[in-house]
Amino acid sequence: MLTHMAVLRDAVLSDAGLDEFERTGDVPMVIRMGGKKWPLGRYLREKIRNEVGVSESYRDALVQAFYIEKTEEMRELRENFTDAEGRFDAVSALNRRDGQKIRNVEAKAAIFQKRNTI
Repeated sequence: MLTHMAVLRDAVLSDAGLDEFERTGDVPMVIRMGGKKWPLGRYLREKIRNEVGVSESYRDALVQAFYIEKTEEMRELRENFTDAEGRFDAVSALNRRDGQKIRNVEAKAAIFQKRNTI
């Protein structure tokens, strides 16, 4: 009889799971079962990493790479969006950088809300 963790381990070690692992460097964030995508939380992903045999040093390297990526992103934002007085406003910087994306999402939300009214 297979346990739940064995089923998840087999899914991660399948061809599609290994492709995802190779692409992202970590276990998947979601798993598809019965045509639905089920998100895997932090606790369950940690258990799957243990089951699959991902080493502690590899996990530490993943965390380090994440922090380096986000630090670089913040450095870039600070360089590009600091005003003449040397002040940096993260909300304004993100709004200027991703303003059109934000407006598109807000417009779609407004259209969706109108559908439910008479």
